[in-house]
Amino acid sequence: MNIIEQLSKELSNIKLECPECKGSGWVQSIEWQEYWEKYNKRVKSLEEEYPYLSFLDVYKAVDDELEDEMPDVPEETVCPECYGNGFVLTEEGKSFISLLKHYLSLEII
Repeated sequence: MNIIEQLSKELSNIKLECPECKGSGWVQSIEWQEYWEKYNKRVKSLEEEYPYLSFLDVYKAVDDELEDEMPDVPEETVCPECYGNGFVLTEEGKSFISLLKHYLSLEII
């Protein structure tokens, strides 16, 4: 095994999927989470109350009913935990990056 293969194998241990965004790099705002919760409850309510309505009619009715309640903020923003990368560094990863920064600051490349 050459040095690149060894390094690649070792580097697989320096990061983990971000627990905040589950690896997507994005998080949904609280306002939108609340909106979609209300939206889905209203859909379920209408489906139970009017079982003869089509799927499209139910969603159109909820869209119309809640149109003015849509949050005036972006639905998703870059994850503050991983800065949009989808992963966070392990302690080993942080040490490795620190080591790289040290050597790079020595301008050996």
